[in-house]
Amino acid sequence: MQSEKTSTEYVCGAALFFRAEVARRIGLLDERFFLVYEDSDWCFRARRAGFECLMVPTARVWHKIGTSFGSEASPLRGYFSTRNKLLWAEKNLSRREWREILRAALRRFYPRLVVDRSAASSLPKALLWAIRGFVREWRRRLSDPLEVAHRRGVLNYLLRRFGDCPAQIRTLTQIWASTQSFAADPGGARPQRVREDLTTPPRPDRESASP
Repeated sequence: MQSEKTSTEYVCGAALFFRAEVARRIGLLDERFFLVYEDSDWCFRARRAGFECLMVPTARVWHKIGTSFGSEASPLRGYFSTRNKLLWAEKNLSRREWREILRAALRRFYPRLVVDRSAASSLPKALLWAIRGFVREWRRRLSDPLEVAHRRGVLNYLLRRFGDCPAQIRTLTQIWASTQSFAADPGGARPQRVREDLTTPPRPDRESASP
């Protein structure tokens, strides 16, 4: 196992150590992110300023993932991930790459209309089935908490609404959590109980160490 430090693009904020000089040079975390992507953005800023991000492969840190969100699959997580990915891409990627990510986010707004000629005896019937499938999927997305959170994340990015999420997202997450007995943890190793106390906004420094 490696014991030497190796270069990396960014360091997780839950285990981030740095000299005070870095914070004096590049400033603190961008508070617009509030949660998710703020540590990655900060590290990218540090690298552009001439600093290097290093990791120690043999180091071990216990980080309880999902504490701020109740579950990594929650609408709350989905909202911040969607909105902040767009903001992060805007700040750190090329315009072409940012546009690709934005287009992908917008495409998720609407289901695809797929006409399968092989599944029907005629084109009109295949088209009818395709329209029915489109409407069914559209209705599902309108009521699906994760899809609602995604749309709100994209919309608030476009409207430049950053910081904490709207109260609607926390209410939506609470409703979603009430329907989930258990949520699988990101590694799929064991079931993780979904938190019920999602009405209280998490502190910005729960997921990352603030400089």
